[in-house]
Amino acid sequence: MKIKKLLRIEVILIFLSLFTLVSTLVFKNKGTKNLNQLDLLISELEVDFTNNKNQNGAINYEEYSDGLRKKFLPLTYYNEKIEKQLDVVLFKFTDKNTSTDDFLTECIELQKLLRMNQRELNFGYDSLMVSSLFLLFIAVAVIYYKSTIQKNELIKLQTIENAQKKFSRDLHDGAAQDLAALKIYLQSDEKEKAVFYAEHAFKEVRYLIDSTHLDITAGFEETVKEILNSFEKNFAIRTEFLCASQGIAKLSPDVQLELLRILQESLSNAARHSGANCITVRIADVVDTIHFAISDNGSGFSQENLDEDLQNHYGLSNIKERVAAINGNVEFINKDGMTIAVTVPNPV
Repeated sequence: MKIKKLLRIEVILIFLSLFTLVSTLVFKNKGTKNLNQLDLLISELEVDFTNNKNQNGAINYEEYSDGLRKKFLPLTYYNEKIEKQLDVVLFKFTDKNTSTDDFLTECIELQKLLRMNQRELNFGYDSLMVSSLFLLFIAVAVIYYKSTIQKNELIKLQTIENAQKKFSRDLHDGAAQDLAALKIYLQSDEKEKAVFYAEHAFKEVRYLIDSTHLDITAGFEETVKEILNSFEKNFAIRTEFLCASQGIAKLSPDVQLELLRILQESLSNAARHSGANCITVRIADVVDTIHFAISDNGSGFSQENLDEDLQNHYGLSNIKERVAAINGNVEFINKDGMTIAVTVPNPV
């Protein structure tokens, strides 16, 4: 409700600023048009002065004067100088001793006052238009800022929701299944197997907790080493890390973060399903791409099982989605274990 109310206020400000801008333009154009008409009227006045002088005052002064004053009224109403100068011009108009040059001089003075007055009005109009544009810009900027904040909040909530879903699925795929097996072996009094699954569930939960705290400020390679050290500590599976890439450090933080999440997902999958005792992570620049490969020496998959798991297994499908999000490609190579080979464009 508060957001809608604020947006309503900003929309009202936009409407008012546009209304003021358009109205000001209309009045300014109208003022310019009136000035041109009064200029034309003064030119006609000069002709009438000559004709009246030649015809010895044939023009009815009172009617002529009243008509002229009505036409000048929008300006003389609030401008005393123009009103006085108009009186001078009208007086000269009826004065038989007024020469044509003298009358023209007074008319020119009246035109100067009119133009000066119009310049002052235009300055006011222009100031009002600038203020309206400034108010319009502020209102639009505030709306854009708030919409950006809302969008970022939505993205943040979606990210949190996705992380929660992933965490719950990881628990289900790993620790929950281990605990289910633990329960079965406890009921059947198979102590050795029960202890194995209890330890595996404990390692899985501890690794999941460690993986939620991911900080890449120390650098991509250092973060990979921390992930591998945590993995070795929790699962007692040896890891190797080989990096021959200059481009990996140049990738945007978003792409680096996705690659680290792919690494975590791959390690978790290997710990659950491969039976491997060694996992190797390689990073290398190849032409215009960066190759990021995670290989294990485990049992691997049969091609039939691999195709099925690519469709149904959450871990592998999640890797595919993450790679697609960073405009990369991924291959699942089933040879001497399992290799997940990711390629992304090299920014160098």
